[in-house]
Amino acid sequence: MDEFEEARALAMKLGAPAAAVGAINGKVKLFGLEAPTRSKHEHTSPDGSMTPQPAIKLTNLSDEELAQLERLTDKARDQEGVGEEE
Repeated sequence: MDEFEEARALAMKLGAPAAAVGAINGKVKLFGLEAPTRSKHEHTSPDGSMTPQPAIKLTNLSDEELAQLERLTDKARDQEGVGEEE
């Protein structure tokens, strides 16, 4: 840290503000005081419409398949006996 301070003081004495800023940045990094980096987030959907895509598409299922799906999901929701040995 002392080296960064010496470099900053010398840079200011010589009228080199860019070098002084570099020394200050070195001190900031040394102490872990850097601002957190921002992660990139997508703010649009792949098609650009901002409309969330459905997890599954049910429109391709027949009435019989939809009824079967409903029976299976109802059965899966019934948690009684889950984890018990037979």
